[in-house]
Amino acid sequence: MSNWQLIDSVIADNLPELLEKTFAQLYNDDFADAMMGINHKLKVEVRGWHVKDNWAMGVLLTPWMLTKVYIPLSTPDAPEVPADWQADARHNKPYVVIGDLMTLTIEGQAHRVHINYHPILGHYCVQPLVQKMNTYPDNEAAFAAWGEVLKFRKEYRAKLQSEAENAAQKAAEIDSSKRNLLTRWL
Repeated sequence: MSNWQLIDSVIADNLPELLEKTFAQLYNDDFADAMMGINHKLKVEVRGWHVKDNWAMGVLLTPWMLTKVYIPLSTPDAPEVPADWQADARHNKPYVVIGDLMTLTIEGQAHRVHINYHPILGHYCVQPLVQKMNTYPDNEAAFAAWGEVLKFRKEYRAKLQSEAENAAQKAAEIDSSKRNLLTRWL
């Protein structure tokens, strides 16, 4: 029996809007008067929302972090929720940015995430991308900076792939040259 508290299917149809509304309320309740670590110029916004393997996911920008968010749409094939993160244990407790670390596997890919809980959202997971938000003048700048990180990663992976292919080609050429040399001597 799973101990994941799922979002109500009736409200799950508008998850990006609900996520924005919920985190805007968290900002108003817990962060609006905070001075350190909060960028009050940023607005709560969700981008890149999609569904994979019964997980709704996207990137959530808040004044305190940029994070990937994973919300199960049905009982997940995932580790059990730790006792201190179960719905009853979190009832009337203050918001915690990052919960216990766990691994989710979605479509065969492992994701290191942090469990969290909200009475409206149920259990969900976050994978923080940026937690120092004070350098961004607005939402576009924050998303653009993350876009540059993704671009760099893609280019770097392509470079590594190209280098590996070149090394394999060179090794094949050397192997072929050795065989040709041995053939001449035999």
